[in-house]
Amino acid sequence: MFKKCILCFATLIIGMFIGIAGSQLYENSKRPVMITGENERTGEKEDVPGENENILTPDENDLENDLLDENKNEREKYRKILVGAGGWHRSPSMTAAYGDYYIFSEDGTFIFKYSLADEERRVIDISGNWEIINGDLLHLTIMKKTIREGGEFIPGSPSSLTGYSLVNSTTVKVDVEPYEEVIYPLRDLEIDEPSPAPLMLKIGGVQYWKWGGTADETLVMEQTNEEPDIDSEIQVWEGVLEFSESAPPDQSLFYTIKIYKENNEYYGDISIDGFQTMNRIRTKAVGDKNSVNLVFDTYLPDNVGERYEKGDILLSLERKDQKVYTSWGKLQPMFQENKQSGEVYFEYR
Repeated sequence: MFKKCILCFATLIIGMFIGIAGSQLYENSKRPVMITGENERTGEKEDVPGENENILTPDENDLENDLLDENKNEREKYRKILVGAGGWHRSPSMTAAYGDYYIFSEDGTFIFKYSLADEERRVIDISGNWEIINGDLLHLTIMKKTIREGGEFIPGSPSSLTGYSLVNSTTVKVDVEPYEEVIYPLRDLEIDEPSPAPLMLKIGGVQYWKWGGTADETLVMEQTNEEPDIDSEIQVWEGVLEFSESAPPDQSLFYTIKIYKENNEYYGDISIDGFQTMNRIRTKAVGDKNSVNLVFDTYLPDNVGERYEKGDILLSLERKDQKVYTSWGKLQPMFQENKQSGEVYFEYR
């Protein structure tokens, strides 16, 4: 009898342990997928964007529910509204080119770029495929990442988020093997009327604004099949802008930006010629009549040197007091005296 009691007690203890372990495994499955990359200065892992409680792991039920007719309209709405060359940014200001942002493309690929102000981050961006499932869930398959290897940490610039910078590192793009998956709920699609980026949406519990979106776009998703009138927003930017910088004896650069419309989209072709430089770059012009971002699209024939990737914001232009003010992004001028953003550099020919 005593042996039976001991056996029952042992079985109960083992059952409790298994139950606790199982519960812990379930909780772990709801935590964010970790994108490998450790900051050895702090000892912390660098993970995917989003708030933990709003990140889910793929579930077979989500894929099954995706086939239900009741989810079809929501799914198509989000599929259409997420796409845009301007992307979804953590800030509504189109001159704040240094925050986290997504670019979702029509071909089902995406890239997420981390803030440039986080100067000690090793993982610079993640990319892969995206789809909408179960009506309002964003399913990301992470296939590649760009990381910084080696280097050393030093006190950062005044704009550094953490106070430190990683210098003398090597930037490389690597494959994620096996692929990593994460699901974000899409919530609170709203119109922010006073904002230059009026469409806002929470992705994984984090607020983003669509640069280049219009307030009418939300109504388009819900009521009609009409496209927003981009001419009323960007047409005023059409033309050729020029800027030059020089220093003795013969260090000169000449910049030309030609903004034009083609196939119902606006582009900005950038030419830079001069001292050891010949760049031919096509960007997409995304914004409105007050400000526009030039987002890297592709290199053009005769270009020499490739340093930008699809989705990079090269620079932003803002109209004010009949002048054009520049905020530099990935594209930087040659001389330090011209690197200050918010100044007038480009003028129309």
